[in-house]
Amino acid sequence: MSGCEGWKKAACVLATLLGVAPAPVLATNGFNFYGFGAESVGVGGADVALVRDTSALVTNPAGLGHIKRRQFDSNLDPYYLVDVRHADSLGNDESTRPRIGGSGSMAYAQRIGDSNLVAGVGAYVAGGLGFEYRGLDTGYGTRDELVTRFSVLRIAPGIAWDLRPGLTLGASLSINYATARLKEFPNSSVVNLLDQQQSLFGSRIDGLTGVGFGLNFGLRYVLDPSERWVLGVAYRSESKLDLEDGKLTVNYESLGAGRIEYHDVSLHGITIPQDLQVGVMFRAADHWKLMGELTWIDWSDAINEFRIQAGDPERNPLPLLIPNDIERSQPLDWRDQLVVALGVMYEPGADWRLSAGYNGGRQPVPRRTLTPLIAAIPEQHFAIGAGRRISEIWDVQFALVYVAKNSVHYENPASRVTADARETHETFALSLGISRSW
Repeated sequence: MSGCEGWKKAACVLATLLGVAPAPVLATNGFNFYGFGAESVGVGGADVALVRDTSALVTNPAGLGHIKRRQFDSNLDPYYLVDVRHADSLGNDESTRPRIGGSGSMAYAQRIGDSNLVAGVGAYVAGGLGFEYRGLDTGYGTRDELVTRFSVLRIAPGIAWDLRPGLTLGASLSINYATARLKEFPNSSVVNLLDQQQSLFGSRIDGLTGVGFGLNFGLRYVLDPSERWVLGVAYRSESKLDLEDGKLTVNYESLGAGRIEYHDVSLHGITIPQDLQVGVMFRAADHWKLMGELTWIDWSDAINEFRIQAGDPERNPLPLLIPNDIERSQPLDWRDQLVVALGVMYEPGADWRLSAGYNGGRQPVPRRTLTPLIAAIPEQHFAIGAGRRISEIWDVQFALVYVAKNSVHYENPASRVTADARETHETFALSLGISRSW
């Protein structure tokens, strides 16, 4: 147990250094970020055949083969929420907060001597969900808040092998450290003894953490002797996340029992999905590169049901009315995504790079299971980017992403705030990178 606690403390420190703040589904497919690093983001994530820096550890590990000696990359990814809001038939029309936030990543890789092997390790904010709505009409005569904070920090050691000229293979391990907390009207308590279904006992969950593991495999193959066509293929296995060690606080004030804390709290049903990426890069001319990529994301096997279990209450003054064990479940039934990414890069000289990209796919959440806490609804992303080598060892990169406005109207009978409701998402995000090669 002490080793586990030590690992969690170390992960928390690293997450703090990277500014891990679960953003409200920024440049993402579902809750997975579509790109890592400014160059990847700037081409719309169409980089499975292009990637040539340490971000290869979490995209296509074969891309590490581009590294000649040593390379360190660091990225900062701030965002601004233009319009992320929830509205419903109760009259609620609230924007999530805070509007500004960010995250980051860092990684290092080096060639092993004069061999055809390159090894590296990186730490990345790999995805998440984050919404905070205050002052909502609950439908029970109270106003309260809905909050979800879920984030994934990924540690990725990996290796690439230049099997022969034009063919590189790669593999990496994904160590995914996840944290979560939830608030569902925690300051509200309304009892209806004649119909318990009409009662509301607000709750909050804090301190949930979990670790999952996955594998990434990649290939980069030059298709023709002139090296104008390059094929990239990458596969990532699923990573199951069982979050545990949380604390559930339930508001039983309407029963005269105050707020009761439950321990031994766990959350099940969250899995980082397997995915398969296939892409090509075409050198159209001396200064132009065109990229296209198709990604299949297996959400249908990964996200089916959200289940919370809790027990060991600190006290129970009303055992006939208050349960000692709690189990809540909510169907999600996410559907698979097919994501198209297109990118273009113009290199007018040895030092400058300009890029643009598009990333799009139908959002994975069915209308019948959508809620304001799990509104992973972005569908279309438009990006521009630039990079410049400022010396023999230093390179800087920049990308700007517009997550196009998407509004989804839905009917979910799970609660009163999801009846005749609408979720809206529109965001701008930046990716700022700096690299050192030596």
